[in-house]
Amino acid sequence: MKAWQAITHPPSSPTWRRAGIKVPKSKYDRYGFLRPTEENLEAWEKTLEICRAMKAEVCVIQTPAAFGYTSENLRNADQFFSTIRRDNVLIGWEPRGTWREHLDSVKKLCDKHDIIHVVDPFRSKSVSMHSLAYFRLHGIGGKEVNYRYKYTDQDLTRLKEIVDAAFKEGKEKVYVLFNNVAMAEDAARFINILKKSGLL
Repeated sequence: MKAWQAITHPPSSPTWRRAGIKVPKSKYDRYGFLRPTEENLEAWEKTLEICRAMKAEVCVIQTPAAFGYTSENLRNADQFFSTIRRDNVLIGWEPRGTWREHLDSVKKLCDKHDIIHVVDPFRSKSVSMHSLAYFRLHGIGGKEVNYRYKYTDQDLTRLKEIVDAAFKEGKEKVYVLFNNVAMAEDAARFINILKKSGLL
């Protein structure tokens, strides 16, 4: 499950407009960007409630490129992850933007707070020591996403090799989520490849 974007995205983002949630301008700096504020922590509690209702094993917190690496964002993320309750729900973090150039900080945060570093394996490698791997596939090409991309058989064979390597590195479980327009079809094709190879 993906966390409510009230936690990660500021009220000025299209996410909020689409949801139709109005926030007074005086409270804009109380939401999003993993700020350890009362409002953000309340939004997390609501997310956790839904995780429990859905019996979700993992909750993915995807931060936008606008929440790039800065000392303030690093401090906020550290404090946020230190403060939140989990109730046995595992946390995955998919940082976008300039965090990719600061993987040492991503690794420290993930390992300190027992967080899964969520990545698109065609774009980067996970750096966390967590026993689970979580891959979110956003299409190949483009900057960080290319939702219209349809994975080729060659891509899916490469993905199988990546999953196999994760198990060989000691991962106990590997999640793969297709986040493209052809997600259902691509996922079904990938399942067939895994079955044929004996990985599923």
